[in-house]
Amino acid sequence: MKEQGRGRPLKNQVEVIRLRLWYATLKQRLPGTSDYALDHLFGPEQAPETRRETFSRIRREGKQPPDQVFERVHRRLPEMQAFYTSPFWAAVMMESVSLWCVRESLEEFLIAQNLQRWNCSQLRLMLAKNIKPELIDEPMLYAYGFKQCKAKLLPLDLLLLYTLLAREAALLVREPQANSFQDLLHAELGDYIGSLISDEALEVPELLYEACCFPSHKPHPADSRVRAQAFYELPAIILPTGLHTTPR
Repeated sequence: MKEQGRGRPLKNQVEVIRLRLWYATLKQRLPGTSDYALDHLFGPEQAPETRRETFSRIRREGKQPPDQVFERVHRRLPEMQAFYTSPFWAAVMMESVSLWCVRESLEEFLIAQNLQRWNCSQLRLMLAKNIKPELIDEPMLYAYGFKQCKAKLLPLDLLLLYTLLAREAALLVREPQANSFQDLLHAELGDYIGSLISDEALEVPELLYEACCFPSHKPHPADSRVRAQAFYELPAIILPTGLHTTPR
């Protein structure tokens, strides 16, 4: 990720969204704290006369503060650093993606989060114990997997997972899967961002959704091998490892 210069407005739309959501998350962590109070808590120590402008400029202009501001916030609130440096942001800021890179990132993520792939047939058999088989269609199976992952993962980890799944399905030219993952991702982005900011509630999720799902594809030598596997039904539904229960 290319570093932005200190104090300059962020030009990349995703960078601007990340900063706005970082600010909104900080305000949630410290409810009732004004921009002026935030400036005195976390503003640049070397410029007290302009300190009061730091957080109001983030809010009004999307202007990136000095690194020192991030460091002071993250020292007091480590969860804010986890938000700002989440792999989700690096993934959606990529200008191009290859099928090989998506597959590699996805498999690493599944291992790290103790998740596993299921195919539709496996999950149908499991759910048929409590639900009539004729009522179980593929969108329902994807939604079930999403619900299980949402209960396990942090919000940005969930968004990263479904960004990778949507990209993988699209690059494998599996439109039904891609559409299902994109629909789930779109709804979750709207809910998540809406829980943090009320203004521009429609514009921000749409901008981020575009970055998640539609980066340009850059061919990789391994892509032909990975795409050849699409001849078989590669397991696409993600569930926590060891899940053996059925929904009530």
